[in-house]
Amino acid sequence: MKNPQAKFCAFFAMFIVLLFLFACDHSKPLDRNINGNSDMLLAEQLRHQGSYDSAIVFFRKSIAKNLELHQYDLWLKSVMGMMDCFRSKGDGTEAMRLAEQAQAIAISNVDTASKTYNNFIHKKAILYSDKRQFDQALSLYSRNIKIYTSIPGSVDTGLALSYNGTGTVFLMQNRYSEALGQYEKAVDIYTKGGNIKSTNFASSLQNIGIAYSMTGNYEKAEQFFLKSLKVNQDILNPTDSKLATLYLNMGRFYQIIRNDSKAIEYMKLAEDSYLRNNQSNSIEAGSLFLNMGVVYIYAADYQRAQSYLNKSLEIITAKAPDNLSNLLTIYLNMGFIAEK
Repeated sequence: MKNPQAKFCAFFAMFIVLLFLFACDHSKPLDRNINGNSDMLLAEQLRHQGSYDSAIVFFRKSIAKNLELHQYDLWLKSVMGMMDCFRSKGDGTEAMRLAEQAQAIAISNVDTASKTYNNFIHKKAILYSDKRQFDQALSLYSRNIKIYTSIPGSVDTGLALSYNGTGTVFLMQNRYSEALGQYEKAVDIYTKGGNIKSTNFASSLQNIGIAYSMTGNYEKAEQFFLKSLKVNQDILNPTDSKLATLYLNMGRFYQIIRNDSKAIEYMKLAEDSYLRNNQSNSIEAGSLFLNMGVVYIYAADYQRAQSYLNKSLEIITAKAPDNLSNLLTIYLNMGFIAEK
C-alpha cells in the first residue's frame, strides 16, 4: 500500500498558505469605536475565540440592525465577519453566497473606493482562491492594487495584503518565483510604512518561507519562518490563541523536512495553547490533532497517532462535517495504522 502520508506532506504547504490568508484577516484588533453596535462587538469577540456558530447569531443581528438604519459601512463589516465565520467552519459556499448577496447591495450604497469595500473585495478574492477559481481571484486582487496605487505617495497596508493574496494565487498555481516576488513587494510596503510590528507583516514573511519551501530551499524557508514567529512572539500576548496556529505551522514545516522531534515540539506548544484558552474542541484544534496523528505515524508511535486521529475525527465530524479533505486524510491514516 502506498504510504498516505507522502501525499499529505505535499498538501501541508498549501494548507499553511490558506491558514495564513485567514490569519491576515484576523490580525487586526477589535474595533471598539463602532457607534455602540454591541452585537457586532460581541460577534467579533466570539469569532476571535473560535465560537463561530455563536458569532454568526450576533452578526446576523448586527446585519439586520445596520441595514435597517442604512448604516452601510457597519453593515458590510458585519457581513464580512459572518463570511469569515462560515469560511472557518469550512463552508466556503455559504461564505460566497453571502458575498454575492452583499455585493449587490453594497455596489450602490457603499463608496467602492473605500477601505471597507476594498477589504470586502479582498475577502471575496480569498474565497475564489479557496475554490481554485484563480482568474476571478486575480481579477479582484488586481482591482484593489489599481485603486491603492492610484493614490500618489500612499503606502497602504491594503496594498500589501493584495500583493500577498496575489502571491498566494501564484503559489497555488506552482508559479513559485512570481509568488515570491509578490510576497517581497508586500514585505517592502510594510517595511517602508514602518509596519514591521504587525501580524500581517509576519504573515508575508511566513509566506516567503512557504515559497522557498515549495522550491526545496528549506534553509531559506526556515529562516523566514523563524523571523515570522519572532515578530508574532514579540507583539502577541503569550496566551494569545493565534500563537497556536503559528506553532502548528512551524510543526508542519518541520514535518515536511522530516525533523520529527522539532515537529512534535512545536505541535505540543500549539496543543498547550489551545488547552490554556479552552479551545481544545475547536475546529483549529481538530486540524492540529490531525497533524499530530500524522507526525506520530512518521515517528512509528502508532498508539499516540491513533489517539490524536480519534480526537481529530470527533471534532471535525461534529463541527466541520463538510471538510471532506480532512476527513479523507484522517481515514487514510487510520487505515495505514490498521495495516501495521
